[in-house]
Amino acid sequence: MSEIRALIEQLIAAGVDPIEAAEVVARAAIHGAANAPKQRSAGAIRQERYRRNKASQVTESDGCDAGDEPSSPEGSSPTPPSPKPQ
Repeated sequence: MSEIRALIEQLIAAGVDPIEAAEVVARAAIHGAANAPKQRSAGAIRQERYRRNKASQVTESDGCDAGDEPSSPEGSSPTPPSPKPQ
């Protein structure tokens, strides 16, 4: 509260009416509080960190979509395995 009092006293010393000085300081305080950044909850911060981490783990293929070629049951080899002798 002492900062507000000091501001009002400075305005009064500059020749502003005491009531008007108090109103100016009050309006400035309200305006500052309305434009102050909102505090985010710990859950919101944690969720943002989770989403950022998850997005960084996404891998991009080399320009082809996963649905372009049928997947082989043995893995990612495009040629079928050779038959095993019995």
